[in-house]
Amino acid sequence: MLRFLSFIFVLLSLVFNPIKIEKKRILNPLDKIGIRDTLFIAMESTECGEWGGHKETILIFRKNEQKLNARILIDTVPCNDIIEKNGVGILNPEKRKIVIDKTILLKERDEKLFNNFIMNLKSLNLEESVIANFGEYFVVKNTNGALKFDFWNSMNSKNTNYNKLKKEIFGELK
Repeated sequence: MLRFLSFIFVLLSLVFNPIKIEKKRILNPLDKIGIRDTLFIAMESTECGEWGGHKETILIFRKNEQKLNARILIDTVPCNDIIEKNGVGILNPEKRKIVIDKTILLKERDEKLFNNFIMNLKSLNLEESVIANFGEYFVVKNTNGALKFDFWNSMNSKNTNYNKLKKEIFGELK
């Protein structure tokens, strides 16, 4: 009888005092984008060696309170036009030309892809890696200062999934 009463007591205490299960907090970098903010994801390649290469910039912003838009800008630059600036050789910025300029309204799936990309890039940024003069250089920053980091994908040794992200969100870019 004592066992039965103990069981009833435990059962009633669980019913009237349920165990609280904490929900895992999901980090969402795009939540930080307000109506006057823009999130920049910039990538510079190194097809011109240590001088760099073409640049790609994705701007994520809100046109109204709810909907996020993404704009991608891709430029081209001639590798043989190197100028000197402050004693260092650089690609001539005046020769850069925008060849792709596309804006889309983001779907919920696209927002998840961007969030996963940013979190993956941040994770890769925290890993130790060898530095070389070849690879993609990424900068992720928000105009309100809530998010800012860069990542040098030295020798393109880490899988950033950047090209996959571009294709899945913007489609074929030509």
